[in-house]
Amino acid sequence: MKQILVVMAFLVTIIECPAQIVINEPDLVINHEAYFGERVLLGAAHFTPDGNVITCAGTSVLIWDVETGQVISEIEHGYFFRAQTAWVLPDKQRVLSVGSVNESGAHYGIIYIERIDSGDELLEKYIDSNEMVLLSPDGNYFVTGIDDSIRIWSTAPGAEDPILSVSGSIWGTLAFISNRKAIIGTKIYDLKTGELTGGFPWLDPSLFYAESFSADMRIYSSGDGIFAFPSVKRLSSTYAGSRLLESNGIMLTKNNDNDVEIWDVGRFEMLGKIDIETDGWLFDYDYYMDSGKLLILTNVDEYPDAIAVWDASDAIALFEPVQELEVLQSDYSVEEVAVLPPGRWIESNPILAGADGGVLAAIPEIDGAGTRIVWKVNGQEIDIAKAAPFAPVLDMTPAGPDSVFLTVAAENFQARVYRLTGSFRPAAVTGWLQH
Repeated sequence: MKQILVVMAFLVTIIECPAQIVINEPDLVINHEAYFGERVLLGAAHFTPDGNVITCAGTSVLIWDVETGQVISEIEHGYFFRAQTAWVLPDKQRVLSVGSVNESGAHYGIIYIERIDSGDELLEKYIDSNEMVLLSPDGNYFVTGIDDSIRIWSTAPGAEDPILSVSGSIWGTLAFISNRKAIIGTKIYDLKTGELTGGFPWLDPSLFYAESFSADMRIYSSGDGIFAFPSVKRLSSTYAGSRLLESNGIMLTKNNDNDVEIWDVGRFEMLGKIDIETDGWLFDYDYYMDSGKLLILTNVDEYPDAIAVWDASDAIALFEPVQELEVLQSDYSVEEVAVLPPGRWIESNPILAGADGGVLAAIPEIDGAGTRIVWKVNGQEIDIAKAAPFAPVLDMTPAGPDSVFLTVAAENFQARVYRLTGSFRPAAVTGWLQH
């Protein structure tokens, strides 16, 4: 990060400024007004998983080639239908579109699956106009639902009936946690079989609300912020349009200054900003990232009937890996020694007695920014390590004359055991921190 020296009177302060990537011009502008010859209403736009194609919903569903900026296919549904969102399915031969019809006072939703080359209709399902529709990360399943009814569908050719229907009082969360599993309320369902495979009975379904999970299930986003899971500890407040990237805790989020911020939510730190130089206001966006390439897809006030693709690949250099356990003192070391199977892990924050009347303590930060591993002796506190916010300390056990086993929460409800070696000479567990 760049450092700026600020001098006020006799006060000298070093301010850490996040790195900033400036993008002056989009790589591609797809102008729908120029294509149609008139103003159009645009819905959501999405990259395909390979980043080569953009599907744009609206008055018609348009499928664009990213490299050439040319239309691959246009699918029309009639004057009264408007698509809110659309996705190209994994076989790249079909498109799933979701929209609504408002005709002669009737208002309802429709889901279509159609061939891209001919527009031939393969599936038509009527839904409530208020139903949420989500596509799984691999495009093989989609979920539809409102407050009292959730259905899971397959996108496989010929599949017409839902795999699973869940009825009753369903609260809050409808989100994918992998290509095969989804959370509905506080329960986990297998998308292929429709079976209930697990859940989180200790969570209040009326208070728990998640929109998207990181791949390792340690972090989730909602309209209220970014949280650790399953501790539901707030990591940061969020702005509109947050996107969690990968399983390493990197997050993109748009701020009120029209910048896209890059956050390492594990370290509670902003790594940098992507400053997109436009006079307009950035709305909802999508991204594609792979093999050193990062593309950001936006619709912009400056181009009222267009979407723009911005190459932000230079920002990938700002991404840093998140460490579950970070050593802060040079005379200490840490190594991973075991991975424990999934279980319901409870944060305990133990204290170990050590040499010279000292104690080793795991102390959670008040602001939720992680857990300090502190050596307390002779009235001094020495921070020797820190666990990330999404990896709370579960247990500490003596491992030898100068080492201790630290157990921390890990991805997919597993736990990792680390050997922390130093000069504290732990003796025995003496108690538990109350917090």
